[in-house]
Amino acid sequence: MTKVNKFLHHFAIFLGLRSAVDYGRLGKVLLSEKKDSPQQDNVRPQHLLYLHGEPEDEAQWAYGDGAPVNNVAAAKWWHKGAEQGNAFAQFYIGNMYYFGREQLDVPRDYAEAAKWIRKAAEQGHPFAENRLGVMYRYGEGMTKDYAEALKWWRKAVEQGIDKAQYNLGLMYYKGDGVPQDYAEAFKWYGQAADQGHLEAQYNLGYMYSHGEGVPQDMAKAVKWYHRAAEQGHHSAECSLDRILSQKEQDNLFRVPGLKSEERGHQVPPWSVHE
Repeated sequence: MTKVNKFLHHFAIFLGLRSAVDYGRLGKVLLSEKKDSPQQDNVRPQHLLYLHGEPEDEAQWAYGDGAPVNNVAAAKWWHKGAEQGNAFAQFYIGNMYYFGREQLDVPRDYAEAAKWIRKAAEQGHPFAENRLGVMYRYGEGMTKDYAEALKWWRKAVEQGIDKAQYNLGLMYYKGDGVPQDYAEAFKWYGQAADQGHLEAQYNLGYMYSHGEGVPQDMAKAVKWYHRAAEQGHHSAECSLDRILSQKEQDNLFRVPGLKSEERGHQVPPWSVHE
């Protein structure tokens, strides 16, 4: 820990701000800083973000580019933070059990993950709310319960979480736990797509191209397929290729710079997003 961070930590405790700068934050400092480490330059900046719930990819949790960075010490302090009620630390510990951490001798344990993620979600942690919805949807560490999944996703969408918006859209699209409603699915996909959610953008293109929940509009289908394709969505590229090949005489449907690899009918993804 640098002298500056050490001073800020103790000063926060002196001011009674441990609820904001607590053991969970100390875990972050231990993880993101390792004095005299030859690999320090390789530590990803995401480590400074994930206590706030931004990165959720398993690969971004406790490592630099292939090298552990004081994981044991960080996990110890995060446990202390979680036990003291810090929602960020609770979410981290929950994810540690959700994915399993071989390097820390922590096996995957959905029941333990559910315990900590629920604690964070009950404090309003938006990514914990979304993850808890996923766990209810699939029965991970608890009985499968679509109503509970929907409840927690609705809480997360109130905080603008695009994955929760997408997940609600998927439930309405498939009719899981709610009456099938393409118009409602389209609404939630649209909110997620506006935030840049890749699969939601593709699904909007699909629904416009097939007239599901909205009048068929091939120009708008191309627009959303194009946005997804720009992010590297392979099925969106294929769908664009199919549409463009059918409308090659119409400049409205000409979108430059796209790959033309294969053609055929594509379908939306069927998995909720964590």
